[in-house]
Amino acid sequence: MAKTSRASGAVVLRGKGDDCEVLVVHRPRYDDWSLPKGHVDEAEPDAVTAVREVKEETGYDIRLLSQLRAIHYQVKKRSKVVTWWLGELVSDEQDPNHDDETDLIEWWPIGKAIRKMTYDDDVKVLVEGVRSPRMIPFLIIRHAKALGRKNWDGKDKMRPLNKRGDKQATALAQLLKAFGITTLASSSAERCMATLRPYAQSSGIEIKAYDELTEPAFEKDPRGAEWAMSQIRGQAIDSRQPTAICGHRPVLPTMIEFLEIEFDHTLEPAELLYVNIYEQGEATNPNYLPPEV
Repeated sequence: MAKTSRASGAVVLRGKGDDCEVLVVHRPRYDDWSLPKGHVDEAEPDAVTAVREVKEETGYDIRLLSQLRAIHYQVKKRSKVVTWWLGELVSDEQDPNHDDETDLIEWWPIGKAIRKMTYDDDVKVLVEGVRSPRMIPFLIIRHAKALGRKNWDGKDKMRPLNKRGDKQATALAQLLKAFGITTLASSSAERCMATLRPYAQSSGIEIKAYDELTEPAFEKDPRGAEWAMSQIRGQAIDSRQPTAICGHRPVLPTMIEFLEIEFDHTLEPAELLYVNIYEQGEATNPNYLPPEV
């Protein structure tokens, strides 16, 4: 059986109401007008692919807001799936040194894009993106693989990541960048802080540490974790800034339950749950992304 080909792309919008426009590209090889997308590299999350492909094809840096539908179709005898995301510009600056797969990069009004884009699937995804409310990405992460308790003589709070965990934390940084995370929160335990540190250092963002999210504090009083979540979610709503939190396996169910969502998957080390939060605080669209290392 032929392996499924994976691709990822983004509906990138700017403006509001009647002034809303979508980013489209013309590919001379196919002589088509379409949304930017491209093939997923080996061990690359779909979300990272979408951001990378938009940059390569258009020169624009974007961040992802939410996941849209996935499109399945056949290319000759091989099946292909394209994962689509809703995105927005990080800035209006455009790098002119994009690749040669596209020769024209334009912003079209929504009505024109619906009429003129080459593929019906692109039109369906665009309509879904336009109808999607603008929400806040909110990520909950299980810390990366840590050194085993039997192999650590110091205080458990200071137990570090192992070599695989270090690689997972480095890979996770690209995923957090794809969502444009600007607020970082974590259990104050080293293995949680270290999971977020590569991204924090590369982006210049300080990690807000919460003792209430550590395992000992949670065992003593679970209400502390609920209080920490109320603070973190409240800040995300007030600031409307994409937020990521890192925690421990025993504490994660309480952290997730605080969002009042149905989620029956147990997160693995370095795996993350992402939801979108409305201004009123309601969380929706729960999904998870596995570690790539």
